[in-house]
Amino acid sequence: MLDEYHVTQFALGPVYKCFGDEYKVFEGRQLSRQPNTDLQFISRVREIEGQRHVFNNKPVIVAEYDVPADAWFYTQNAVPEMPYSVLMEVALQPCGFLGAYLGSTLAASEKDLFFRNLDGDGEMLRRVDLRGKTVTNRACLVSHTSLGGTVLQRYTFELSVDGAPFYKGNSSFGFFTKDDLSSQAGLDQGQHKASWLQENAHAAGNSLTIKLDSLFGKMKLFQSTVPASPHLHLAGGQLRFLDSATIVREGGKYGKGYIYASKIVKAHDWYFTCHFYQDPVMPGSLGVEAIIEAIQLFALQQGLGADLNNAGFWQVAPHRTVWKYRGQILQHDPEMHLEAHIKDIKKADNGVVLTADASLWKGTLRIYEVTDLAVLIGSGQ
Repeated sequence: MLDEYHVTQFALGPVYKCFGDEYKVFEGRQLSRQPNTDLQFISRVREIEGQRHVFNNKPVIVAEYDVPADAWFYTQNAVPEMPYSVLMEVALQPCGFLGAYLGSTLAASEKDLFFRNLDGDGEMLRRVDLRGKTVTNRACLVSHTSLGGTVLQRYTFELSVDGAPFYKGNSSFGFFTKDDLSSQAGLDQGQHKASWLQENAHAAGNSLTIKLDSLFGKMKLFQSTVPASPHLHLAGGQLRFLDSATIVREGGKYGKGYIYASKIVKAHDWYFTCHFYQDPVMPGSLGVEAIIEAIQLFALQQGLGADLNNAGFWQVAPHRTVWKYRGQILQHDPEMHLEAHIKDIKKADNGVVLTADASLWKGTLRIYEVTDLAVLIGSGQ
């Protein structure tokens, strides 16, 4: 129905070249876009069951993504697995595409509205090597509400490969004005919620702080210290999101481990140009990826995979993760902070599984919350 040319027009070009002349009303204006270049994860749209301006009959999009075997997120990852953040984007991008195709912003075309993910859950049904495969996503708009120019929508999605599902979930989105987005109050009604480390200052005496670009970080975190497991280290390049981290071995609200990590936000960080054209914002999925990096760092520092052979960091299946976003990290924001509370460390047949609950801040405002994020340290089989 639509190919990569059309998807790229939605991402970077005149949008009417993707969706038709009705969208010429937006020419020369800022508007909601598809992510582009390194974060564009739709290769084609096979079909759309539904018609423009009709939102209440559960319209469906069937989109495909051809996964390059040598994609940047494989070559820069420590193991040959699609990172969870990329999986989230593959799952969620067709939802935004369907919302745009249906004309979600046309009813208030005098306003410049921007698309944001608000919350969601994803269930990994089984782990799949997706290199060189085509992922099919069937996403359905299950509810649509429009109030005073703000549009709220809820979708389901199901990803499959070779005809068999492997990841599914639900997610909510909104279309907002710039004023709406700039006045968001975070997760705590505008209150500045302190991190666990700030509230438990006595724990600092039992903590260890690491700078990731230090000699220690380069020698111990970005290359393996376990000869039997050469891939047991953090990812690099575009998958690196942290500058420093503080670990409390038996800290956190569950007493099983805690990590607090930070990153200085730079206006030229690579993802701002990809997400989105004329509307630069750090993808929430990459905030989740930063939390995964922190959990992996905790595992490395604690030596949790030291007695394993051929171990690396992998996703966990079957497993369900829940996320909530109430804010955004922009180019001019000075810092991003996050914390992860380890809630479970358990032996599995193929290694060790860590599960954590986490929060992420822009400055002093808590804007993301993630529940039951899991990492497997093992062979990945």
